[in-house]
Amino acid sequence: MPIIGNQITSGSYGTLARLRAEHLTQVPAGATNDALLTQMLATATVFVDNALGFAFAGYLAVAAERAFWRDASRLWLHVPYHEPGTLTGLICDETAIADASYEIEADDHTALFYEWGWRAGRYTATAKWGYGVAPEELVKVTMQLAVDLWAGRDVRSQANMAGVEGPGQVTVQRAFTWQQYQIIQALRRQYGLTGIA
Repeated sequence: MPIIGNQITSGSYGTLARLRAEHLTQVPAGATNDALLTQMLATATVFVDNALGFAFAGYLAVAAERAFWRDASRLWLHVPYHEPGTLTGLICDETAIADASYEIEADDHTALFYEWGWRAGRYTATAKWGYGVAPEELVKVTMQLAVDLWAGRDVRSQANMAGVEGPGQVTVQRAFTWQQYQIIQALRRQYGLTGIA
């Protein structure tokens, strides 16, 4: 996975070999088709990432400092996603916060509880930031979308049908299906975005 500065950028969800084995066994092997399929998979990943609003791409190899903020005082502080167990050095407006003074939510390692409440302000912490690897259901959505892109690669019009009406007609999916959309929305809710500086 590429790392640019402290940001991790997504590769493709799924692999060319898996795409061929599970969905496109009929596509002839060869460098040209492999290059096109790889491009379809990368494009599908971009579409999925755009719909998610973030990218699954593993965690940073080395812990780095990152800033985030709270706009109001609350009992819970939600820090950006990171590898569980790597969060250290929590600071609010240049005041260090002892690890023993807050609790980490058992079901969500990004939620920190402080019985006296977290104040509004700018926080910094060090961790291996990122969202981890893509869940299997998202890999499947991406590969399904890559198949749809492959099927529609020669269709230039806005119509959802190609070929001769009747048995020669092919339906081309031009957007996420309802089920794919629901999977993406569920992941957006599960990985609620937080403000990042």
